[in-house]
Amino acid sequence: MKLPGLPALPTPVVRVAYRYGHHLARGYWFVRRPEVFGVKVVLRDDDGRILLVRHTYGDRDAWGLPGGGRHADEDPALTATREVLEEVGVDVTSWEPLGEIYSEALHKRDTVSVLVGDWPGGDVELQATELAEAGWFTLDALPQRLAFEAEFAVGLLTGPDGP
Repeated sequence: MKLPGLPALPTPVVRVAYRYGHHLARGYWFVRRPEVFGVKVVLRDDDGRILLVRHTYGDRDAWGLPGGGRHADEDPALTATREVLEEVGVDVTSWEPLGEIYSEALHKRDTVSVLVGDWPGGDVELQATELAEAGWFTLDALPQRLAFEAEFAVGLLTGPDGP
């Protein structure tokens, strides 16, 4: 992470900052119960696999989807394009809505738009301060620990009968 006018901070330092920042945010959410908006994306490759990531903060053992926060009036596709470029280093501009998740977990009122896009090719360029790991998985061989939004998206992709 590089702050204007300052040298870049080492990745381990920024990861610790993300963890503490997440804990502080949870305290804020508990007190204020804010309405927040986000986007999670399912990226599919030519082999039918999906990209899952593990974050460096929150539940670090669960595999989830790339994504991030959006402003209430921001187009979810615009947020998805920005977040995918930032987190995994690819430019995806064509998105298909998959569904929407509303949750009051962690004491915030969270609306998350889930979108699907096709991987344009090339390697994953992991944003190492926010993401610990990324991997491609087939729908019938997913990791044991999936984040809630990843379970939701997989359920929509596979239907009620599974993969």
